[in-house]
Amino acid sequence: MIGFYEISGFPKVLGCVDGTLIPIKRPPIDVEQAYVCRKGYHAINVQGISDHTLRISNAVAKWPGSSHDSSILNNSQVAELLDTGNLPGVLLGDSGCLHKTTGCLPFSTDKCCKVIIACMKLHNYCMDEKVPLPELHEEHEDPSHHHLASDVIHANDGLSLRNKIIQQVISQS
Repeated sequence: MIGFYEISGFPKVLGCVDGTLIPIKRPPIDVEQAYVCRKGYHAINVQGISDHTLRISNAVAKWPGSSHDSSILNNSQVAELLDTGNLPGVLLGDSGCLHKTTGCLPFSTDKCCKVIIACMKLHNYCMDEKVPLPELHEEHEDPSHHHLASDVIHANDGLSLRNKIIQQVISQS
């Protein structure tokens, strides 16, 4: 918990949680509908929690794409530990801004889940071995994806929200 505090001044942060949709090939017809995500393609919804060093400390890769991020967290062991007080602290997360990729995993849903967890373990291995990140190339943005100015959160708004959250967490102590 000290790591997040040293980086950003957030007290009692256990980790950052987020979900992402991993596209998969079409599953068997009897379960197909469950795997159609809100964006209209077949996917597995994966939840990951990372610590302040970017290591993945918890991963859940078993839920069909139609599952909501909050349902995955609420049905996880982590939520149970937080609810019972056996895991003191908070998780930081966003509202679930997930994106669609152009490819998909061409395996059965069970094998896709295993591949996803293997990738997360490989990520942690690379972090441990200090493997340098690959050079990122800028993608050409589609102007149709730009948000309206009213949707943009200004830095001062984010700072005041951060301070409000910190005060709420401190007052709960």
